[in-house]
Amino acid sequence: MTNQIPIEYSTVNGFFLQSDLSTNATEFDYRFAYYLDDLNRKASSRVRHKVFFLARHGQGDHNVGEEKYGTAAWDDYWSKLDGADGLHFFDAHLTGLGIQQAKVANKTWKHQLTIQKTPSPQVFYTSPLYRCLQTAETTFKDPEVPLQHPFIPHVKELLRETHGIHTCDARSSASTLRAAFPSAYFDPSFAETDPLWRPDVRETDAEMVPRFQRAIDEIWRGEAKESAFVSVTAHSGAIRAMLRVLGHREWALATGGVVVVFVRGEVVG
Repeated sequence: MTNQIPIEYSTVNGFFLQSDLSTNATEFDYRFAYYLDDLNRKASSRVRHKVFFLARHGQGDHNVGEEKYGTAAWDDYWSKLDGADGLHFFDAHLTGLGIQQAKVANKTWKHQLTIQKTPSPQVFYTSPLYRCLQTAETTFKDPEVPLQHPFIPHVKELLRETHGIHTCDARSSASTLRAAFPSAYFDPSFAETDPLWRPDVRETDAEMVPRFQRAIDEIWRGEAKESAFVSVTAHSGAIRAMLRVLGHREWALATGGVVVVFVRGEVVG
């Protein structure tokens, strides 16, 4: 991918204003899908438009830990442990509240797809961290959600949260994840052990941006090449970096929140 001609992304403004599946008066329904299809048919071969549904995972044990101990103490000490006080920090799982937040997302999608006729995601991506896979499955793996395309979550290493030092951002082994989420798709190159997390070095915000440029480039050119509607389940820091790459203003998401981004991508050079 590194030798490919770069893609320049920008956000198409004036459509989505909120951090959930609600939209403004632009009528985000089947008519929007026709509009987007027409836009892509009329565009040059170098330009494509897509809608990204960027979802943050539900509350995890690590979120509770940071709230319990305070951010300073969390960063200095508690985040480096595998767990404490009945909380599981390593590759943190969803709490009961986190599961409920994902169930709320599930109900929202049922309403949006059934009543509002919102276009269905055509391809699904997720971070390989456990809480994201849990969130994606709870949200979409439900026969009552009328998806137009099969829910097969593509697990993508590059979509993970800021890595290093904090054990919540280390991932489980590939064999553990495959056993827990048998319907997920793992690329053949997906490593058995975590290739990114280190106990002594934490990735910086500046380092995350090129990682997510590469991630979005691979999504744009890969399985989502012919897809106009893309679902991504990830993390607060990950979504913050993606929004920068996509030319979107900063948008804070609570656990379980969603931001919808209308993106124009152009091959440059």
